[in-house]
Amino acid sequence: IYYSPPGRLEVVAGFIDVSDETDPIRRVIHWNSIYAISQKHIFRLINQQEPFIFEEVHGAPGTIFTDSVCIWRGGVVYATADGVQIFDGVRSTLIAIEAMESYFQSVGSSPVTSGLAPTSVFSTYGRNALFGAVHEDEYYLSDGLTTVIVNLRTGVWRSSGIGMGPGVVEETFGHLVAVFKPTQSTGYVGYTEISTEFDDNNFAIPFTIQTSEAKLEDQSGATKLLQRFYFDCNTRGQSLQASFIYRADGSAIT
Repeated sequence: IYYSPPGRLEVVAGFIDVSDETDPIRRVIHWNSIYAISQKHIFRLINQQEPFIFEEVHGAPGTIFTDSVCIWRGGVVYATADGVQIFDGVRSTLIAIEAMESYFQSVGSSPVTSGLAPTSVFSTYGRNALFGAVHEDEYYLSDGLTTVIVNLRTGVWRSSGIGMGPGVVEETFGHLVAVFKPTQSTGYVGYTEISTEFDDNNFAIPFTIQTSEAKLEDQSGATKLLQRFYFDCNTRGQSLQASFIYRADGSAIT
């Protein structure tokens, strides 16, 4: 890690060997102290004068997903092969992993996610492309095609229905600005989930509803399912297409 003298950001005063070549540093951040995050560990700066010294924070794994590292008021949030972690300065804790355990796994020697698909954006953004952003106590994690969001206070997960690239919270209105559909020629930069805006920029946002059902018996002896559907929404002039998929006589019918 290189550092500059006070007030001279353009000058290199020296460097610090924090780790070795088998465990490269991925990100240096400032949150109640200065931390260096490598692929395997997190290191804390323990002094404020030269010679600068970093020490390992035991119980805090590192990450290969450099762009997933974000600062939140309650700690440092980042993605690993096992799930989303919050580092509080002492240790890292997985966030609500029970709900999303099948989404995260280790494949061989290279951690990737199974529910997300980082391989789809390797050609555009590199081998370890997962993008993170924090906005209003929620952590957004995307591979450019799929975006999952977890509330950092409640641990509740949801999906935004559209892929995101790098994002940042702009200072004027506090909205999250991100690159949407970054792997496609139709990609664009826009705001995310503004409560007073209902336009989806002409891109359909898919969602699925599972309704309750009742079983019926008739004289044929076959068991049938009865379900009732209601659509009550304001589309603000945009079209709504409903699809029903069921099976009859062993064949799929839409």
